[in-house]
Parts: sequence; structure tokens; C-alpha cells
Amino acid sequence: MNINEYRWINQNEPEIKENQLLLIDADIIYNRAAFSVENKWDFGGDPLHTTEDADVIALFNNLLHGITQALNSTRFILFWTLDKNFRYDIYPMYKANRDSVRRPTCSSTVKKSLQHRYPSVAVNGLEADDLMGLYSGDNSIIVSDDKD
Repeated sequence: MNINEYRWINQNEPEIKENQLLLIDADIIYNRAAFSVENKWDFGGDPLHTTEDADVIALFNNLLHGITQALNSTRFILFWTLDKNFRYDIYPMYKANRDSVRRPTCSSTVKKSLQHRYPSVAVNGLEADDLMGLYSGDNSIIVSDDKD
């Protein structure tokens, strides 16, 4: 595993200290894991995508372990986005360009089991990146490849 896959650090930023609190965008890891283990079945029409929940959980666990190893920390909180956030109240077309984007095919119980297994935060009305910003401080590292 290449450490550069999991972190981008500006040369002007302070060095990462051992065991800092990692604020991790779990949505990204979850989607990456779920899409990576999908099986695609094409019978000539629209393809059928299937996923084994156990495979998603196993890959999620491996990706999370890789992040904590790469950043030399055992302390982390996973941040999750719920269905809607306040931006839809302000601008109903928020993310309308993503309406046709396919979501992973695994069951909703996978995400719930991961949220119960690990320290997690999800708040109605806020996205994971909003929450990470609110929780961030001098002794934390935000772990995300979200453009925001």
C-alpha cells in the first residue's frame, strides 16, 4: 500500500504527530469499498450489479486499517452523510447533476453495521465534510479526498 494514496500534505504544514485524532470521511471509504467488490452481470440489457455485504465490510475494514497505519494513529472517528442536508432547503437543485449517478448495490444494513462497529458521527442536515470541519482542531487530521 502506497502511503500517498491516503494522504496529501502540503510541505508547509506541520509534521504529523503520532496518534493524532483522525477525522475520516467514511462515505468515501464506504463507496470505494462497495463499488470495488461489485459483480457485474450483463445479459444484453441493463447490467445487473450484485454485492456480497461481507465483502464490502472486509474491504472497508482493510481500507480503514491502511489509513490508520499510514497516518500512524489508532484514534479515529468516522463521519457519515445522511440523506438530506440543509443545502437542499437553500437550493433545491443542490447536487441535481448527480441524480443519474448509480449508488452501490449493497444493502443498507452494511452501512449501519459499520456505523455501530466504529466510533461514528452522523447528523441530520449536515454532510460528513461539514461535520469534520466542526470537529477539527489542532490535534486532528481530516482524512478525505473530497474536493470540499
